[in-house]
Amino acid sequence: MTDNNNWYIEHFERTGSAIGYRLKGKLDEVQSPFQKIEIFATTDWGNLMTIDGAIMLTSKDNFFYHEMISHPVLFTHAAPKRVVIIGGGDCGTLREVLKHPGVESVTQCDIDEQVTRMAEKHFPELCDSNDDPRAELMFDDGVAYMANCPAGSVDVVIVDSTDRSARVRACSTRPSTRAASRR
Repeated sequence: MTDNNNWYIEHFERTGSAIGYRLKGKLDEVQSPFQKIEIFATTDWGNLMTIDGAIMLTSKDNFFYHEMISHPVLFTHAAPKRVVIIGGGDCGTLREVLKHPGVESVTQCDIDEQVTRMAEKHFPELCDSNDDPRAELMFDDGVAYMANCPAGSVDVVIVDSTDRSARVRACSTRPSTRAASRR
């Protein structure tokens, strides 16, 4: 949340911690059918994206998350040719996955198209790979998408979604995990 001194601060009461960024101002805001997405300009960290008040990423530090969520699984898989990203609307994980030359196809399935549109507008560096012929952007329910994937059609599934989402919790339930492992 913003305060009167031009800071965006997210508090984590459970851990007794907080993170904050000094703001220049708000650049954009959209209320999608799923969530509120806001973009702020910061004084030192580039642009800041929040979803429903939770900090998602900044221009300067997003690589920590995007690299760590994608490269370890792709480097440890014997032949990661077909990858599915559940969520990932800011497209940073897609960009990192497509750095692997052995990847033949990546389907990014995010329920909220507005996250991608805001990223294209305010974080274009994350969206450089959106036009890669190996990339497919879908805007649909990722859990339903995985449930309908034919067996053996996916090598790696990366869940890149907000922690607060009930749909994310559905991805980590035992039936969903079993369904994904059969793919």
